[in-house]
Amino acid sequence: RGIFAKTDIPKGRAIGMEKTWLSYFIYPSAHSIIMELYYWADENEDDEEDFVEEVFESVSAVVGFSEGYGFWSSLLGRSHSTVDSGLMMFCNHGCNGTYNLCHDDANDSEDSVDPDQPPESLSSTWGSAFSPAFERNLRQALISGDKTNRDIKKGEEILCNYLEFIGRASDWEADVRGLQGQCAGTELGEISFYEREKQQA
Repeated sequence: RGIFAKTDIPKGRAIGMEKTWLSYFIYPSAHSIIMELYYWADENEDDEEDFVEEVFESVSAVVGFSEGYGFWSSLLGRSHSTVDSGLMMFCNHGCNGTYNLCHDDANDSEDSVDPDQPPESLSSTWGSAFSPAFERNLRQALISGDKTNRDIKKGEEILCNYLEFIGRASDWEADVRGLQGQCAGTELGEISFYEREKQQA
């Protein structure tokens, strides 16, 4: 899986914008119900009732999809998920700062940041004050702003900066260490882990 350029792409170009406003969006109320079901089924996995396993398998697919292909963030103190509905859903992480699609001011990598303290450039957006204009255009605001940070050659893989997908302070340390492990080849990403679990089931 991955996204590869079909033609040369110059620096400063936005990619996939025609689909971004159609992103899959799991609102806080639905997100809360999904996670409650997920934790309930996980805690009761030893129950002999068939429906417990069915609930866990169904909800695990949704959680795996939203974690593996999207990003979680907080809206007025409650968690929600956003997943791009276009090809950008399959954008892989550029390890060691090799990403070529990111926010204008991005210069951090999983190796350069402190797992215990997120950089100001990222954490400053987590506690932003409520804005009615932002609320009305939430989908567009959450998935816009990424541009190529250098020229990309035809056939080259387009890589994202997954640090930008960490939307909650409580997830920072675990997500950074997870990226470090994936880039070192010692850990699996969410999708690879889900697929392995399904194969072993």
